Amino acid sequence: MRALGRFRFVATAAGIPLCIAALGVGLDAAAFDRPSASVSLAAGALRELAGLHAMRGSEISARRSVSSICVQGDFRHDGRITGGALVLLGDGTRLYDFGHGVRNYDGRLPTPVQRRRFQLAGCPLLLGDRLGSRLMKGVTAATATRADGGWAYGVRVGRSSALELFVTRRTLRPLALRLPGAGWSDLEPGADRVAIAEVRRAFGLARPEGRRRA
Repeated sequence: MRALGRFRFVATAAGIPLCIAALGVGLDAAAFDRPSASVSLAAGALRELAGLHAMRGSEISARRSVSSICVQGDFRHDGRITGGALVLLGDGTRLYDFGHGVRNYDGRLPTPVQRRRFQLAGCPLLLGDRLGSRLMKGVTAATATRADGGWAYGVRVGRSSALELFVTRRTLRPLALRLPGAGWSDLEPGADRVAIAEVRRAFGLARPEGRRRA
């Protein structure tokens, strides 16, 4: 775990572009015309992501399915508090991002497939950061569709080949994530204490006392 200790960032920093994007939408609405429906939907989806610190999923790629869970927050390691995103896959693969890109548990660079699987895990703050940064560029589309057996909105921020986040029609909570050329992931926001503890143990990390829980 020495490699893990070399990568640190403050997890909440990932939400900064998200907040800026939401603020920009608000300013546009107040000073100019109302934002488009797609921009409003994207901003609402980002606000939902901002309130989450864990995401469970079932990734479907190349006709294979594997469970995933991402936990984001602060962790105590080697006497220090670090922040980041931990992804544990059902096949035992352990990936993390502490602000310097995705790494394997032993610190090695991930394969392209592992990198895509990390993205499909739908880490809330990292996903919100990515979508928020693109939202600032004004490239947004939202369409009514069906996902996970119900009516949903598909929110795509970026070009036609960009990832697409599917959210519920009523609450805009995340339902699924599609990454062209990589696969699909059904998402379930949040996780209970047992699941979060299992992820922390898998990475040999403990929850720091007095800090926000993931």
